[in-house]
Amino acid sequence: MNNMTRMRIAINVLSEIDEFNDVDLIAYLSWKSIPEAYKLQKSYVTTNRVSIYQLNSTVVVDIGGVGLFQIN
Repeated sequence: MNNMTRMRIAINVLSEIDEFNDVDLIAYLSWKSIPEAYKLQKSYVTTNRVSIYQLNSTVVVDIGGVGLFQIN
């Protein structure tokens, strides 16, 4: 799956969750895993499992089967 496809899927999945209505930026992260310093805040199940992690003001979203994304 190329990065543009990942971004398209991420936008579709996150648009189903009201919490992300005011997102200005979504960036694909090529990380293999989320660093331990990030703490799990919430999880949702829509068309994919969505786990939200946070470290200070930085939010990272793990979309199952798609990848990791930073949200601003």
